[in-house]
Amino acid sequence: MTCMKCGANGIRTETLPRYQDDGLVGLPNVVVLNAARQYTCEECGTDNGISVPDIKGLEAAVAVTRVMIPVKLTGREIRFLRTALGLKATELAERLGIGGAGEKISRWENEKVPISSRDEKMLRILAGHELSERAKAIEFDETKIFAMKIPAIVEAPRKEVEMKFIRIRISDDTWAEPAKAA
Repeated sequence: MTCMKCGANGIRTETLPRYQDDGLVGLPNVVVLNAARQYTCEECGTDNGISVPDIKGLEAAVAVTRVMIPVKLTGREIRFLRTALGLKATELAERLGIGGAGEKISRWENEKVPISSRDEKMLRILAGHELSERAKAIEFDETKIFAMKIPAIVEAPRKEVEMKFIRIRISDDTWAEPAKAA
């Protein structure tokens, strides 16, 4: 790797103890512990970027972790889950058995209309089933989702959910949550 500024070949790699970038997977408050790498030129000191290994695996781990947290999903989180599933709004509407050619999904994502408790649970179960294979170290239990008491509407603003992740070795590298969400 060569420096973007001076062209030198001496790039120092440092593993960061804590890294948070709200654009990393599309959700705020996702923290990566001891996995993100920062690249710095040894000649001129220029920051040559940061990389996070297995971003798709991290995305799946974040999605599965979030669906298991019994806090009402925000529009941004609904969009994140749809994107993690790789679905267009119309495709998600079809998978959830909702009419309206994706317009209802768009209204949820833009927080024009609240998602019903039933539809939210169905979305959580769909995302968990589809993404848990890529996030083997994250617990997914649909019976816990069925038992969740999710309000139809959140009346007061709430604090964003924070999730922290480290990479662990199972059969291949995978992501795991070391601490409970705050």
